Amino acid sequence: VLTLILLYAGIPFFGPVNDLLTAVGGILIAGLALQFHSLLRGESPGLALLLLLAAWAGAAAVAANSVLVAFGQMHWMVGGMYTAVGYALIGIWLLGLLLTLRGEIFFNPGLVRLGLIAGAAMLFGFLSGPLLAGRLQLDIKPMAWIAYAAAGAGWVMFPIWCWRLASKLKDLSLI
Repeated sequence: VLTLILLYAGIPFFGPVNDLLTAVGGILIAGLALQFHSLLRGESPGLALLLLLAAWAGAAAVAANSVLVAFGQMHWMVGGMYTAVGYALIGIWLLGLLLTLRGEIFFNPGLVRLGLIAGAAMLFGFLSGPLLAGRLQLDIKPMAWIAYAAAGAGWVMFPIWCWRLASKLKDLSLI
């Protein structure tokens, strides 16, 4: 958030910094999905693999397009659409994780609710798929702004969920 504030305050250097930090976030999400994979595999092996692949594909989309935007190889609006699709895939992972493991000791009802809301909001990122496929002018399409809102949910609510999860795991001495 700070990098965006600085960017819009007139310091253009923070645009690429923001994009590179978003790419790092995508890589960290892939690692988080891997950490939960063994728990998911114990509950539902087939679903666990599909959810891991969805999370990794989403994380790769977030990271790759963010790097391309940072180095001027992709327009920020197109990059935002790919980020929205990436967060939608991560939303699938988050919903699957919570619905499969909601009885685990480290998931309290508030944490599950926040994650379900974040994951459901992130799914709206799939609206950017038809826009990208049709190569439509993205800045005038309401669907594009809904997809951006979905990416925003992933960018804001998902890290809050992660922070609260880490606090819960720390309280339980699991990390």
